[in-house]
Amino acid sequence: MREMHRKESCPQQRTRGSRRAQGADDIGDDAEEEGEEEISESTDDSSDPEYVPSKEQRRRKARKKRAPKNRLSVELAQYLGEAERFLNNDQFDEAEEICRTIIASAPNSSPPYVVLAEIYYRRGDHEKSTEYMFEAAQRNPGDTSLWLSLIDFAEEKNDLALAMHYTKLALRGDRQNSDIRRRLIQYYERVGQSRSALMLRLSALSVTPEPSGEKQFQLARTLADEFFKLMDRPSSIRAYESAFEKYPDSGTDADKNTTLSMMLQLRKYENALKFLLRYCNVSITTEAGKPLRWDRLAEQLKHPNKYTNLTFPETTPPELYMKLFLILIHLKLSAICIPFVRASLTEENAEKHFDWLLDIIKSFRTYGLHSAAGEMLLKLTILESAKQLPLVWTMLAEVQVELGQVEKAISSYRHVLDTLAPRHTEARVALGGLLKRVGRHEEALDLMAPSNVISGQSSSRSTKRPSEVPSPLSKSKNSNRPNKLRESQSGAMPFEPSDTSDQEHRDRDDDDDFAVEQAKRDAKWLKTSSAVSDASLLSNDPVAYRIAFERCKMLDHPDSTHQFMDEAWNVLFTDVARLCGPDWAELAVILDNSRLRARLMSRLGTNDNSCKLVTSRTHGLKERNVTTADIWSLYLRLIGMLMAEMPNTLAHLEAAAIWGGLLPAIYNDESRRAAASNLLISSCLVGHNGTPAYFKLREIYKKWSHQNQYWNLMNIAILLARDFRQCRLLDRFSEDCRYPLGIISNNDCIVRGSHRLAIARLIGLREQYPHDPLIALLLGVGFLGVSLHKHIASHHPPVLQGLGFLNEYRRLRGYCQEVYYNIARFCHQLMLCHIAIEYYEKVLKMEPVGDTEEEKALTDLRSEAAFNLALIYRSNGNRAMAHHLIQSYLVI
Repeated sequence: MREMHRKESCPQQRTRGSRRAQGADDIGDDAEEEGEEEISESTDDSSDPEYVPSKEQRRRKARKKRAPKNRLSVELAQYLGEAERFLNNDQFDEAEEICRTIIASAPNSSPPYVVLAEIYYRRGDHEKSTEYMFEAAQRNPGDTSLWLSLIDFAEEKNDLALAMHYTKLALRGDRQNSDIRRRLIQYYERVGQSRSALMLRLSALSVTPEPSGEKQFQLARTLADEFFKLMDRPSSIRAYESAFEKYPDSGTDADKNTTLSMMLQLRKYENALKFLLRYCNVSITTEAGKPLRWDRLAEQLKHPNKYTNLTFPETTPPELYMKLFLILIHLKLSAICIPFVRASLTEENAEKHFDWLLDIIKSFRTYGLHSAAGEMLLKLTILESAKQLPLVWTMLAEVQVELGQVEKAISSYRHVLDTLAPRHTEARVALGGLLKRVGRHEEALDLMAPSNVISGQSSSRSTKRPSEVPSPLSKSKNSNRPNKLRESQSGAMPFEPSDTSDQEHRDRDDDDDFAVEQAKRDAKWLKTSSAVSDASLLSNDPVAYRIAFERCKMLDHPDSTHQFMDEAWNVLFTDVARLCGPDWAELAVILDNSRLRARLMSRLGTNDNSCKLVTSRTHGLKERNVTTADIWSLYLRLIGMLMAEMPNTLAHLEAAAIWGGLLPAIYNDESRRAAASNLLISSCLVGHNGTPAYFKLREIYKKWSHQNQYWNLMNIAILLARDFRQCRLLDRFSEDCRYPLGIISNNDCIVRGSHRLAIARLIGLREQYPHDPLIALLLGVGFLGVSLHKHIASHHPPVLQGLGFLNEYRRLRGYCQEVYYNIARFCHQLMLCHIAIEYYEKVLKMEPVGDTEEEKALTDLRSEAAFNLALIYRSNGNRAMAHHLIQSYLVI
């Protein structure tokens, strides 16, 4: 059986007398020895004439060391031995009683808890045994055997989390124990916590280093690579630093280079300089020879101008001393490294370490040392390996601009565009801005023309000027209008079934005609769009697109408004117009087909004929370095200028609203897409082009169908489109919108002359909304229409029914101008002029509804009533009364 307790070694017991005698003798001997030492010291000190006694030299009495709190006294240790004897004789109750007595006297001692754990273990109560063993380990955390017993118990129960917990506590008590650390690392790897395991292995580099420097650095490189894969650069740096601290001479130049590179990536310049001073034999001193110490770096760097000398070994690799120069520049010690930087500008370094030289130049520019940066760049333009690089010349031009050498900067940019890289976007944009800044506007605009950078493959394409692109309203609005509906020839009485069945047959025929017409237009568009190659699109050439965009920004000035509108139109919509084809006035049909719309936007956004989702393909804008925010701002600027030129630009505003919703930069953003959709709806309704507005309103049906304003706009769009087949599509919508859909369908039926079907729909609505005055008014209008039919047995019943619903409408609506005007119009239509005159005069005498003058002006019907009343008087020969009404109510 496992031994779970150990006996504490106790000092041998002595008698009280012997302890006293020995103590007295010892004290006497010690006193004699101390007296002799004091005499000798006093004689030695008195011989020194400059001797001055101090308080610090006074001898203090040595204190006795305290015994640990968890250690038992001799009596209790002997008493615990009795408990162990009872335990060995299987007398568990007596042993437990003794242990609890000892715990009451010494609660911080661990041995009695160990004996209790053994007692419960032999009894078979393993849970209680583990608890007491844990209590013992907590009171003596340095005892590794107790923790190992607990870890074994946890493993026996397959409780890995508890075993990890015990192992962590054991390692906390003995951090030098490599076996426990290795065990904890295995646990972390078993549960998949690789990062925690790596952190333990990292701490082991400092606590328990490897026996040789080679093994230490090999392990450090492995750990650094693992941390680097986890994007944990600080831990990678710690791995190398731990290896250098233990074995500073074993690290290679590659290890130093890797460590410094990671420090520079994290911009830890002080730590990097400490590393160089400590491990790379770098020395920085003042004129007096006082060195810059790595352990006092933060304090000494407060006065960087004191240090004037820099030395490092001649065998230092170029990667290391270039990093040294970069660090010194960032720490404002650039004065001591500029001579070394000049000496490092060789052909070999420019060829192998060009990136580090550029970083040094950028650092010079960051801290305002433009002269030093310009000197380096001028030397690079002479070296064979760097003089053909456009980046060197563009940086040189930027530095020359900062130094005020404008003409030299222009010549540098010209060298890049004329000789090195004609399609260099940044150089062309920077040169255009510089020319504009010095007042050479025309030259800047000529430079920023997209035709200067279009490649040979796409140079032959013909991009239309905005003035050449026809406006959306230039064609007849009736070009895509469906065939007129056949009028009903039926003369049956209201609510006859044959009227409804004839209407259903006509609806079916119209739907079939519409589907055939839609398929023909889709095929025609696909044929036209496929004829346009992707290579000929402006968006396919990122350089030309960026130059065109920058040219638009340059033209955004009050003196060049119209030119800006032309250029912005080209940038935004030239590709859309070419892909939509010559019949782009029928674009509403494309808007109704989601498949064709996705295809169009896919080609605009990615220049690929595939029909994948546009939202997952946005690298086109990144390639041409024009963000979606830039496209959106240009679009808004163009829309603002078009609205400022209204009504002359209404056609172009409508086209911009339609095409803007097809641009991927706008369509992929929900807020921008909603703004473009609202603009499309409003512009199309203002331009009396209802079909595109109808399609857009149908897209946002689920979001806004609970608003009355939405249905008002939908009704206006259907009326403007003159395509009343769309009303039947609305019948397929949800039953939640039965009221507005019923009203719109009723209007459709009335316009088509199907008054019986309209009345049937309204009767169904009236059962659901019995107190709605609008339904009663529309029922009256429906019966009025029935009474005017040519083939009807009697006109009197529908007239009486219409008057009855008008009376109900007056009761529900109340007494106001609207009610009297509608009654007057009803009687006027029936040629009951004597009754209509009475109600028109009531309208003229009543005040309009509204709390303010603006509201009253919107609801005032007196001018309409006066006009209709004047028509009645004129038809009856009373021209004087008609003239009086016109002069009183209609002349402004």
